[in-house]
Amino acid sequence: MNEWWQTFFDADYTRLWEAWIDSARTEQEIAGLWKLLDLRDGTRVLDAPCGYGRISLGLARRGAAVLGVDFSESLLNEAQRRRGEAPVERLVYRRHDLREPLPESGFDVALNIFSSLGYASEADDVAILSTLRNAVRPGGRVFIETNHRAQWLHTGALRIGRAEHEHAPRSLSDPRLSVGLSAAQA
Repeated sequence: MNEWWQTFFDADYTRLWEAWIDSARTEQEIAGLWKLLDLRDGTRVLDAPCGYGRISLGLARRGAAVLGVDFSESLLNEAQRRRGEAPVERLVYRRHDLREPLPESGFDVALNIFSSLGYASEADDVAILSTLRNAVRPGGRVFIETNHRAQWLHTGALRIGRAEHEHAPRSLSDPRLSVGLSAAQA
């Protein structure tokens, strides 16, 4: 039996989220990750899941060597379409079920951006977290972003003009996040 998430992430998903997350926000998030995680030219990054490649491509353009994996063939096809001239030494996309171990390891950083946890069972989440942990080298870092309901309420209210909370951080590039937000040591 297929789970709902196995077919949910398609061209409609890309179109809807692209309307919500513009290129300026994506660039801010990439800059924030680069700084927060102290990424450098040649840093090996696993972006899992990578979706349609918005983070993977930006990190590769800055010089990271990125492997982007996702379960959704539709999103991976879109990521490949958008990659442009990004060389294969900097950016590779691959279909992979994160509940299964990756054949590669030794990454400096594993990213889990945009909440891929909580779609299935707790055992599935543990398997995904194990895959991320096992993919990084000793001393490597695993960075997990989750979407908390309070953040969704806050950003949703801002989008429809019901609240104005300028004091709240809205992206990974916000320097106020560096105090309370850190990458977990694997």
